[in-house]
Amino acid sequence: MREWVRDWLELEYVSPYADASHLEQSSPEMEKRSVGVFHELLSLSLFKRVPVAILGKFCEEYRFSNAFSSVFTRHSGIFYMSLKGGIKTAMLREAYKGSELIDRDPLLEIKDKFVELLEKGWQERAEQLRLQREAVKKDPEMVAMQSKDLDAETSSEESDKGEEAEESVSNS
Repeated sequence: MREWVRDWLELEYVSPYADASHLEQSSPEMEKRSVGVFHELLSLSLFKRVPVAILGKFCEEYRFSNAFSSVFTRHSGIFYMSLKGGIKTAMLREAYKGSELIDRDPLLEIKDKFVELLEKGWQERAEQLRLQREAVKKDPEMVAMQSKDLDAETSSEESDKGEEAEESVSNS
């Protein structure tokens, strides 16, 4: 293992942005380039993690081999492979301290505030509904009277509209 790591470190750096058409698919240089490309792709994502199936969609574009997912297990010092929920997810080790993302993107802060506002609205609405239910349980007669008053108002408004319509017809 030490020899493999030493050989890996001694390999010349291959930029993930450079043309790789001259590299053989199974060469160590191509593997080093693949590691660089995956590192760049993961570092550009908000959570610094992406499901492996989504990364697989880049195989043709970046000339990854069919066994590209082995890169994540072979280079466990750079990547972490999560199998949570039955979904293989590649993560950048350097981006996390334990389970916490070290350098959170400002967009994540905005998303968190938005979720807090939604939860607050849901809680306020639930409280309003609870108070209404309690009022109905305490005084069902008052609720019935209020609904009769509301019905009376609605019917008087409708009759007023009907009278206005008759007047407009008779005036014309």
